[in-house]
Amino acid sequence: MTSGNIKPRKILKDLGVDELSNHLLSEIKKIYAEQGVDIHDKHFEIIIRQMINKVEVIDGGDTHYMPGDLVPYNRVIKINEEIKNKNSSVEKNREIVIGKKLAKKVIIASENDDEESKIYDQGTTITEDIIKDIIEAGIKEIEVYEEYKKLKLKTVQANWLEPLKST
Repeated sequence: MTSGNIKPRKILKDLGVDELSNHLLSEIKKIYAEQGVDIHDKHFEIIIRQMINKVEVIDGGDTHYMPGDLVPYNRVIKINEEIKNKNSSVEKNREIVIGKKLAKKVIIASENDDEESKIYDQGTTITEDIIKDIIEAGIKEIEVYEEYKKLKLKTVQANWLEPLKST
């Protein structure tokens, strides 16, 4: 039990959208019932749906949205699916890169002054931990050495390499 009002954001965070909708509906109905007004639930449900339809952007990521923007929930779901489909090759690329060597030095600055920056030198073998550090730092691309198959060289002996015979 609580004393005072329950914050809708807390209900949303802890219990989800459906519980928030039910809570708002019951609270609104109480207020109107105290005044002796009888209004059908569907009117309030429409208003509540409109209230809950928008979501706040925390991190725009690869979209054009800025933190704090309010975007319709259905639009966010659609954008997330598009980005997920566009980036479906990320896991495949990660598997390709692990075990290869860095072609250039990568410096990851620390966020705190207490910590040291991480430096991965050219030729360092890429591991999962290095990839995690690179992703967390927001680095989008790295260059790696490609391994080429060793070419088999044929040794050809030409007649002109043999010592000259004196006659």
